[in-house]
Amino acid sequence: MSERKVKGSKATSASRVADLVASGPAFGGGFTAFGAGGATPSSLSSSTLLPEEVEHLDAEIKVLLKRLAKKDAQTKIKATEDLKMYLALASEEQLANLVYVWPKIFSKTCLDVERKIRENLIACQSIMFTRLKKEMAPVLKQLIGPWLCLRFDNASAEVAKQASETFERAFPNKRADVLAFCRQEIFSFVSDNVVYHTVETMSDSRYNTIEEMQAKYIRVVSGSFATISFLYENIAKTTELTETFTPLFESSKFWDTAKSPYSPIRRSIYTLVKTLSLLDPATSPLAQYLPTIKTAFLNECFADREPSTHDALWDAVLSLTRAFPTIWAASDLTSKKGAPMRLLKFLEAGCFGGGPVSWPALLALVAVLPKEILEAQPPSGNEEVAETFRDRFLNSLWTGLGSANVTPRDSSAFVNAVQECSLYLLLKYGVACSNSLQEIDFFKVAPLSLARIVEALLFPANNPDARLKLQPEDLAQAVCNYVAKVTNTSSVADSYSAHLLNTFCEGIQIAFINTRCLDGVDMDKESFITFCQRTGDLLSRFDELANIKTDVKDKLKALSLNLVAKALERLCLPGEHLTASMILFTNLSTKLTHTKCETVSDALRVFVASGLKNVLASDASSPLFTESVMKWLASSQDDSMHESFVQSLVKSGNTIALNEYLSKLPLLGLKCTPFPHFDAYISDLVLEPEISPESETLIVKSLLLVGPIRPISADVVSKIVAILRDTLDSFLINVVFKKPTLSPLRVEKMLGLLARIADLSMESFVSLPQAVYLSATVLELASYKVVADSFAEISAKSYQLWNTICLSSVKIESLAQEVMRRWRAALLDASHLGTSADFAGIFSKLRTYCAPESGTKDLLEEALFDANTWVSLKTPHYRLHYSLAILDSSCIVPDSVGLQLSSRIGHSTYARLAHTLAGVMSFAGAMKSALFSANVFELVVFWTLCKDEENMYEGKGSVEFDGQVDDAIALALQADDGASWTQEAIHVVNEGNLDAGGFVVNSFKIAFDSGMVEARAFGKIAKSGYGLLNASGRDGVIDLLRALFDKGSMDLLTTLSQALQKGLNLESASTFMVDICRACQIPKSELSNPKSVDRVAAGLFLLKSMLASCDDITSTAFAPGINVLVKHFRVWYMSSNDVIVSAVPSLLNARVAEFLTCLVEGQMEMEINIASFIVELTKVMVMEHSSKVVLYYALDLFLALTSADSDLWIAIDKFSDGIHEICLEQFLTECLGENLTTSSRAQRELQSRLAYICGAMPNSILLKKMPQNQLSQVMFTYNVESQIAAYQLLTKLTTKVIDNLSVKLEMAVGSDAINDKFISTPLLEGMQCDIPFAEPSYLIDSKADLHLVYGFLLTWMAVLDHFNGATYVLRSSLIHELKEVDAIAKLLEFIFFILGVGCTMTPFDLTGWEFSSIEMEGLDFESEIGISLLCAHIYYRVLRHIPSIARTWWSSCKDRQLTQAVEAYTDKWFSPLLVQADIDLVLTTGSSTLEDMDLKASKKFGEITVMYHFEDATTDLGIKFPPAFPMKPVEFTSNNGGRAIGVKEGKWGSWMLRASIIAQDTSILDALILWQKNVKLHFEGKEECSICYSVVGVIDKTLPSKSCRTCNNAFHASCLFKWIRTSGNTQCPMCRSEL
Repeated sequence: MSERKVKGSKATSASRVADLVASGPAFGGGFTAFGAGGATPSSLSSSTLLPEEVEHLDAEIKVLLKRLAKKDAQTKIKATEDLKMYLALASEEQLANLVYVWPKIFSKTCLDVERKIRENLIACQSIMFTRLKKEMAPVLKQLIGPWLCLRFDNASAEVAKQASETFERAFPNKRADVLAFCRQEIFSFVSDNVVYHTVETMSDSRYNTIEEMQAKYIRVVSGSFATISFLYENIAKTTELTETFTPLFESSKFWDTAKSPYSPIRRSIYTLVKTLSLLDPATSPLAQYLPTIKTAFLNECFADREPSTHDALWDAVLSLTRAFPTIWAASDLTSKKGAPMRLLKFLEAGCFGGGPVSWPALLALVAVLPKEILEAQPPSGNEEVAETFRDRFLNSLWTGLGSANVTPRDSSAFVNAVQECSLYLLLKYGVACSNSLQEIDFFKVAPLSLARIVEALLFPANNPDARLKLQPEDLAQAVCNYVAKVTNTSSVADSYSAHLLNTFCEGIQIAFINTRCLDGVDMDKESFITFCQRTGDLLSRFDELANIKTDVKDKLKALSLNLVAKALERLCLPGEHLTASMILFTNLSTKLTHTKCETVSDALRVFVASGLKNVLASDASSPLFTESVMKWLASSQDDSMHESFVQSLVKSGNTIALNEYLSKLPLLGLKCTPFPHFDAYISDLVLEPEISPESETLIVKSLLLVGPIRPISADVVSKIVAILRDTLDSFLINVVFKKPTLSPLRVEKMLGLLARIADLSMESFVSLPQAVYLSATVLELASYKVVADSFAEISAKSYQLWNTICLSSVKIESLAQEVMRRWRAALLDASHLGTSADFAGIFSKLRTYCAPESGTKDLLEEALFDANTWVSLKTPHYRLHYSLAILDSSCIVPDSVGLQLSSRIGHSTYARLAHTLAGVMSFAGAMKSALFSANVFELVVFWTLCKDEENMYEGKGSVEFDGQVDDAIALALQADDGASWTQEAIHVVNEGNLDAGGFVVNSFKIAFDSGMVEARAFGKIAKSGYGLLNASGRDGVIDLLRALFDKGSMDLLTTLSQALQKGLNLESASTFMVDICRACQIPKSELSNPKSVDRVAAGLFLLKSMLASCDDITSTAFAPGINVLVKHFRVWYMSSNDVIVSAVPSLLNARVAEFLTCLVEGQMEMEINIASFIVELTKVMVMEHSSKVVLYYALDLFLALTSADSDLWIAIDKFSDGIHEICLEQFLTECLGENLTTSSRAQRELQSRLAYICGAMPNSILLKKMPQNQLSQVMFTYNVESQIAAYQLLTKLTTKVIDNLSVKLEMAVGSDAINDKFISTPLLEGMQCDIPFAEPSYLIDSKADLHLVYGFLLTWMAVLDHFNGATYVLRSSLIHELKEVDAIAKLLEFIFFILGVGCTMTPFDLTGWEFSSIEMEGLDFESEIGISLLCAHIYYRVLRHIPSIARTWWSSCKDRQLTQAVEAYTDKWFSPLLVQADIDLVLTTGSSTLEDMDLKASKKFGEITVMYHFEDATTDLGIKFPPAFPMKPVEFTSNNGGRAIGVKEGKWGSWMLRASIIAQDTSILDALILWQKNVKLHFEGKEECSICYSVVGVIDKTLPSKSCRTCNNAFHASCLFKWIRTSGNTQCPMCRSEL
C-alpha cells in the first residue's frame, strides 16, 4: 500500500508557496489555503475564506481556522478537537459571528479522509445548531448537502450515527419541509458528486494516497445516492422533487454508475432503484426512463460478482419487476446480454458466491415473471430438445451446484430453492415429465428436480458435486416436503401422485434387493451403506411428518416393514453388505412402532437361529442393533425365540451386545430366567486377570437386575461377592503389613464394580452377601495413608465409594460393629502400618455414617481401652532417672534407680493409640464414665512419658502431644462436677475406695495406686482441675497433702504440692508445716533406710512448695520449726568439725540444697553458726558433688548466697574462687568430649548454669587456667548459652594475650618474631570447618547445623578479636597468618549467602540495625534476624581489620554476579560507616598526634585534606575514599607535591606509596602517621632505606639500622631480612657484595 504524503514533503511545500504568492497578504494566505485542495474550479471560490470574511472573528478562532487549513492530518485532528472545545465554551455573540463563515468550514472539512476529523466536525455542527437554533437558518441550504451525505457514511458507523442524531435533533418535526425547501441545493451537491467528480478531482493527490482518494470518492458518491433515496422516502410530494432531479435522471452518466467498479456505489444505486420502484408507478421517475434503466441496470445487475451487494440487488430487481413487469420481454431471450439470459448465467455461476442471499429470492422472482417469459423457448444449441425458459431456469439452478462458488455451507439454501421453485412451477404449470401410468421408472415418472434430489440423496456417488456440497438431511427434508405436497394437493391428479408414490416405493425396495441404483448401475459396498443409511433416515422422516395423508403414510410404513424383513433375510446370508443391512434394519426399527408383524417375525425367527451369530462375529454389530432386535422380540412375544437369542449372545462372547441386552431388558418387558451357561460366563469374567470395561459393565448389570429379570443365579452372586471380598481383603492386608501385593489394576477393577453398583442402586449394593465386610474394607482402603502413598488411584476410588455409601439413606446393619472390631485389632497390632491420623479418620468417617443421636456414644465406648491394654503398652517406655530433676524438681528419685533406656515412643503402638484416642475424643466429645476418665488419664501419662523422653534425649522428643493432651483434659473436665474432689480424694486415701466419682477423682485413684509417672500425670490434671473446686474444696488441699504424707504416698504428695503450690493456704497449714519439720528430723542412722529418706525428701519438697507460695517465710508460726530442722541438718553432715556429704544419699542432698535455696532467697533469719554451716555445706556440695543433680541444685544455692544482700552470708566470699575454679573445670568437662555434640535438655540446663557462673568469675582465675584451646572447642557445643559464654571468656583471654604479644614484638630485635604463630590451632581448625550453606530458617529447624554455624562464626569473631589493640607489627603478622590459612573465601561466601547477596532473593535490609557493634547477650541467635545481624557484624569487622584480605578475595572471585552484588551491598551499608570511622579517628586523634599538619575532612564526599607546614613552605596531601571502600583502596594525591617543601618527586612519591600500602591493612591515621614521620625524619637528616625508599619501616616502623660495609647504603632490618629470604642470597641489593 502506498504511503500518505505527510507535512513537510516537497509537494506540500510547493503548494504552500503557491498559495502565499497568489494570496498577497499573509493573513489572506492562511485562509485561502483553507479552501484549496480538491474542489472543482466552479466551487473553489465558494469554499475559500476571504480575509474580510474573518476579520470580525476573535483571535482564537482565527488561529484555529489557520490550523484547520493545514494539510497535516494530526494537525487538523487536533484543530477540530480544539474547535469543538471552543464552540462549546464560546459566548452566543462569538458563535453568531461565526454563522456565515461556518458553511465554508464545514463543507470543506466534513468530508475529509480522516474519520476523526469527520466525527469532530459533525460534533461541531451539533453544537452550532443546538446553541444557535434558528440563527443557523440562513446558512442551512449551504450545509444540507454534506450533512445528509454524512448520514450515510459507509466507512464509519459512528459518523453516520452522529450525523443522523444531529439532524433529528435539529429538525424533530419538519424534516420533510426542510428537505423540500433545500432540494435544489441537495440536487446541486449530489449532481457535482455523481456526474462531475471523479476519484482524482474529489481529492488532492498531493496530500492523499490513492487508497484514501478512492475511499473518499466511494463514500461521497454512495452517500449521494443514499441522499436521493432519503429524499424520496421522506417527501410526500415527489412530483416537484422529480422535476428538480430530472436533469440528473436524464444524464446517462448517472445511470451508468450502476456499472461502477466500486461495490458500495453499485449497492447504493440498487437501493435507489428499489426506493423509486416502490413509488406509485404513475408518478415514479422510473416510468419515464425504463429503457435506460433496463439497459443500465437490469441487463447489467446479474453480472455483479460481489456477493455483498446481492441483497440490495434482489430487492431492486424484485421491486422493479413488481412495479413494471413488462420490463421483462420474451424478445430479450434472443440476446445474450439481456436480463433473462444473464440471469441463467448468474445461476449457473452459483450466483457468484451470493447464493444464500440470491436463492431465497428466486421463488419470488418466478412468481412475478410474466407467463410468456416462463413458457417461451429460448434458442439453444440442440434443436431437437425444446426447453421452456422455466426448464432452463431449473437446469441452470441445478447446474450452478457445480460452480466453485457453492460450498457445503450453502446446502440448505440451495436445496430449498430447487425444491420450492420446482414445486411452484409444477403446481402452476403442470407436470413437465412423463405421466404415463404404465411407466415404472421413477426417474421418468417424477419431476426432474425431484428425481435429481432423490438421486443426490440415495445415490450420491452418481453426482460428485451433490455428494460433496449437499447435506443428506437437507435433501431428505426436501424429498419429504415434495412428496407430501404432491400427494396432498388438488393441483396434481390423484392417479399421478399415487403412481409417483408407487414407483418411488418400488424403486427403493428393488434397489435394496438388487443392490443397484434406480438407473440399474450396481452399487459398491460404500454406496450401498450410504443408500441404506439414508433410506432409513428418509423413511423415518416420512413417519414423523404431520401434513401427510394417512394412506401415503401407510404405504411408506409398509415399505419400511418390508425393508426390515428383507434386511433380516440379507443378514442371514454371507456377503459384503452385512453392515449396510444392519444399518437399514436399525434405522427403521428405531423409529417404527413395533406391532406384531408376521413377515418380520418369520424373518426374525430365521435370523436368530442362523444369522445372529454372523452379525455378532462381525465388526458391524452395535448396541443399537441389539436393541432393535430386542424390540421385535418383545413384539413377537415368542419365549423360545428370546431364549435362542440369549444363547446366541452368550456363545458369541460379544460383551457389547450382552450389555445392551441387559440394559434394555427391564424396559422391554422380556421375561428372563438364569441360564447355566450365562452363570458360567459371568463367573469366568470375574476371574479374568484383566477385566475389560465391557465385561465390568456386564457383571455390574447382572448383579443389579433382581427379581424375575435377574439373569444369574443366587449362587453365582455369592461367588462373585466372595471374589470381590477376597481380592480387596488380601490387598489391604498385604499393604498395611508391608507384604507383596496383588496387581493394583485388578483391585481397581473390583472397586470399580462395587462403585458402579452403589452408584446405580444402593439397595442392590446393601442386598449383596457380605456387604458389611465389603464396606468395612472399603472404608479402610479409603483411610490408610500407606494405601494413598503407594496406590493413590485405589485410595481415591475407595474414598469415592465410601462417600457414596455414607451419603446414601440406605444404611447397612452391623457395619459400625464390624468396623470398630477391625479398628481395635489393627490399632493394637504393632506390625500394622496405619497411622494415628488414619485410625482417627476411620472413626470420624464412621461417626458421620452413624446417626449422631444414637451412634456417637456407642462408637466412643467401642474406641476406649481397658487398664490392662494401657499397662502393657506404656510399661516398656518408662524411663526414670534422677537427672530429670534438673528440669522437674518433683522428679528426683533415689540413687538406686538407674537410667532406663527403652525404645523411643515416636513410632510405637503406644504413641499411635494415644494420638488416635486424642483425635477420637476431639471428634466425639466427652462422656461421663469411669472408662472414659481412665483413658483420658492414660493420655496424660503418655504426655508425661513424652516429656521425659524429650528431656532425656537431645532436642525435641519424638512426639508432639501438648495440644492434644490439653484438649483431652478440657473435654474430661467439662463432664466433671468435682467441686469438692479434694474431699473425695481424701476419702480414697483413708478408705481406699470410692463408689463413684468424676474425672479428677477417678484419675486420683489410679495415681494413688501407681508410681511416680502416674503421680506426675495427676499433677497436671490437678493443676487444670483446681478451677473446679469450691471454697471448701480449696481448703481441703492442705488436708489432702497431710493425708498423703501420713499415708506415705510420697510421689503423689510431691507432684501434687508442686501442681497446687499457688493454691496452698498457709494460714491453716502452719501446724502442718511444723509437724513436717519434726517428721524430717530423722537420726543419721535412718539415712540408710530408703523409706525414711523418701519421706524426708518429700517433706522437704512439700515445705519448699509451701514456702514458695508464702510472702513472708519469717512468720513465727513456722519459722522456729524450720530453724530447728536446718540445725538438724548438721547432724547429718557434720563429722569431726568437717562437712561430709557422701554419707547422705544424693536424693536427700538435692532436696536439702533446694530447700536451703528457698530459705536464702526468702531471707530466712538464722543464727550465724548455722549460716556458716550452710556456706560450708554449699562449698562441699559443689566441690564434692556425687551427681549432676546435686551439682545443679548446689549451684542454685551458691548463686542465691552470692546474690543475697544480708551480711549473714559474707563467708561465701572466701570460698568463691575455689567454687569458680571447680565451675570452670566442670563447665569444660560438661561441654567437651561426648557432650560436645550430644546433650539432653537437662544437660543443656546444667551447661547454661555453669556458663552463667563462669561468666561472672574473676579474670584472675581465668588467666590462671588459660584454657584457650578448650574454650575454642566449646564454641561448637550444642548449647547457645555455652557457646556465647565460651566466646566471651575467650575474648577476655585474647585481650590479655594480645597485650602481652604486642609488648613482646615491640621489644623483639629485627625480625625475630616474624615467623611466630599467634592464632591457636583450635581456632584455625574452627575457621576451616565444613558448614552447611542453608537458609536461616533451615538452620533454625536443624539444631545441629545451627550450632555448627554459630561455632564457625564465633570462631571468626574470636580471631578478629586479635586485632583489637594489636600493634602494627602484630597486625601484620596476624594478616600474614590468615593469608596462609586462606579461609576467608568460605567465610565471606557463607555471609553473603545468609544475607542474600548475589542470589535471586532480596538482600537482607540493614535499615535501623546497629551492626557495627553487637551485644551477644541481647541477640536472639535462634532467629533469622539474629543470624543475619551476626553475619553483617562479622563482615563489618573483616572490612575494618583485614580489608586487604577481603579485597583480594573480591578481586579474584570469578562469580561476576556475586562481585557486583557485594560491591553494591558494601557501598550501601558498610562503606559509609567505615569512612566515617576513619575520618572521625583522624579528626579526633590526628589533631594531637600529627604535628605541623592541618586536617580537613568531608564525610559526605569521603575526602580528607592534609596541609603540611615546614618552616615557611606548605604542601598538601589528599585522601579520597572510593565507592565500595575498602573493596577498592583509598587514593593518595597531592597538588603541590614535594617540590613545595624541597623534596624530590621520586622520594615524595615513594612516601605516598608507602602510606597507601599501610592504609590497605590499617587505619588512615596510621598511614598519615607514617607519612608524617617520613617527612619529619627526612628533614632531620635521617637516611632512608635503600630497599623500601622510606625512612620509617613499613613492616616494623623502625629506622634503617643495617648498612652495607661496601656501599654504605642503609636498610631496615625487616626489609633486609625479607630481601635475603625472597632472593635466596646474602648479597647487598645495591652493590651485590656479600653482606
